[in-house]
Amino acid sequence: MGEYISNRTCASCERELLRLREREKKRGSRERGHRLELPLPENVKRLIDASFAKVFDVVFVHGGAVTVGKTERVRESFEVLDYAVGRRGQRRDVKRVRKSSRRANRALTALTAAEGITLGALGIGVPDAAIFTTVLLRGVFRTALRFGVDTDDAGERYLLLCMMETSLLDGVAFADADRKVDEMLTSPYTPTERETREQSRRTAHALSDAMMTMKFVQGIPIAGIAGGMHDPVCYRRVVGYVEEKLYKRYLLAHTDV
Repeated sequence: MGEYISNRTCASCERELLRLREREKKRGSRERGHRLELPLPENVKRLIDASFAKVFDVVFVHGGAVTVGKTERVRESFEVLDYAVGRRGQRRDVKRVRKSSRRANRALTALTAAEGITLGALGIGVPDAAIFTTVLLRGVFRTALRFGVDTDDAGERYLLLCMMETSLLDGVAFADADRKVDEMLTSPYTPTERETREQSRRTAHALSDAMMTMKFVQGIPIAGIAGGMHDPVCYRRVVGYVEEKLYKRYLLAHTDV
């Protein structure tokens, strides 16, 4: 009986993995499309870049904690869903693992929208960079927990950093980084402190580059609403990619593919 359930679980995960890979093929080397670009003063660029880098350094370089709320309940929820996958092995059980993550992130997506638009209306842009980064990291870590990731592990944190940076790239750079992330999914890697520090800076810079113009616009009262509306777009892009890759790793762990 156990072998039958194991085989059924494997088959269900293989089918879901094939669907995921088809979506990845269609995406290919994605292009971001037109982005609003404004000639920003160098001191403004440095200030915005530093705002993002500071939060990343606290969490990934100095080992700061990320408050995700009800951590134990999130872990227990994953264990229940994972048990159902192993026990029954039906495809709907497999898909529930990802649906659980998606449901949890809807609230944070709404929070980034409300926070960005409100501060934009008040003309608060640069300070919002730190607030947005904190919410983004909370979403990333909560997503990781919902796939059974040990978020205190240095190797897992490094992988999350790489995923976040990759999600913000485009074209050939995205395709190359995406392949490296896929390799890391099946080949655990423990980075040195220097590697973690350098990757933390690269990821923070990628996020700063993606958000810089919008954060500057957000600093203009009323008009800043447009800048604040970019927050949930960026949040979905980053957290959505992390979720997809962690789901892929979960499926790979339950298949022979």
